[in-house]
Amino acid sequence: MNTPQTLGSAQRTFVYDPEQRKVTLMVGLGMLGLAVAFPVLYAIDPEAAGVIALYLSPLTALVGLGSLAHWVYTRGISLTFFEHGFGYRGQGVPYQDIRGIRYKLVHVTGGSASYNKGFLHVRLADGRRVSTSMQLEKMDEVIGTLIGRAMPTLHGGMLQALLSGQSLTFGPFALHPQGVVCRGKSIPWERVAFSSSGSNTHVQLMDVDPDEGDYEVVHKAKLADLENTDALEAVAEEMRSRAIRARH
Repeated sequence: MNTPQTLGSAQRTFVYDPEQRKVTLMVGLGMLGLAVAFPVLYAIDPEAAGVIALYLSPLTALVGLGSLAHWVYTRGISLTFFEHGFGYRGQGVPYQDIRGIRYKLVHVTGGSASYNKGFLHVRLADGRRVSTSMQLEKMDEVIGTLIGRAMPTLHGGMLQALLSGQSLTFGPFALHPQGVVCRGKSIPWERVAFSSSGSNTHVQLMDVDPDEGDYEVVHKAKLADLENTDALEAVAEEMRSRAIRARH
């Protein structure tokens, strides 16, 4: 197993979102304060506070302790980009070992703080999967940087496979040396184009006339269901350019 120390010099670290940790701390302290206040109120005026205050005290104490435990736990969560890989929670991952990146990122705003929903899964050459927290600071940048660092390996591997006669499958899209097959339709590379759509929530396959520029959307797939969509678009563009040049 690699360690961060084997990946070269550290370049940038993304910690757990400080704003979320601040909210968690405030909730924890507030709940513990209530846990202390309920018995005091009962002692001062049992009739006004009611016996319910005695039941609420241990419950709020548990919530408060849980929040503080989470605050302490998240202090050690960070992702560091190194020269030759990234480190996450003591594990080092060389960029050259990455075989698949699949993610979904949704920003949720409301209440006392915003947070992220989704996932980031990194599949490695040995079959292992590294899944990071989605609450890292500047999660958009984390995902973009990771894709950029892994792109040479992913793009090169996919392109080499196609040029050597192999076929690749990305969900509903079957890539062959001659073109792409999807939903029973075969499209030669000179007419193939992939692009993101729907605020980058979907990737769509288009059948494009290389001379007129007219196009037909053949199929849309959710980005969250596919690995390596950025590399897929780049490889498709490369294969399309090669096919068009071969015509002349």
